[in-house]
Amino acid sequence: MSLHQPRTRLAGTAKAFKREWLDLKDQWRDEKATEFKNRYIEELFDSVDHAVAAIDGLDKIISKIREDCDVETTDY
Repeated sequence: MSLHQPRTRLAGTAKAFKREWLDLKDQWRDEKATEFKNRYIEELFDSVDHAVAAIDGLDKIISKIREDCDVETTDY
């Protein structure tokens, strides 16, 4: 089991959404836009960054477990 594909998909989707947000931000420049950005967008991107980092950490742990199990089973 590898988490590479879901991680890549999440990061790619977030990157595409960020491009769309930046395009929209150029056209939507009122107080509500700033409020929306501060309330939702910044938190969303922070959450995605944390999720990607967590997925990377889990993928390393899974790889280490798989490696340790392979070594132990070949020793018998």
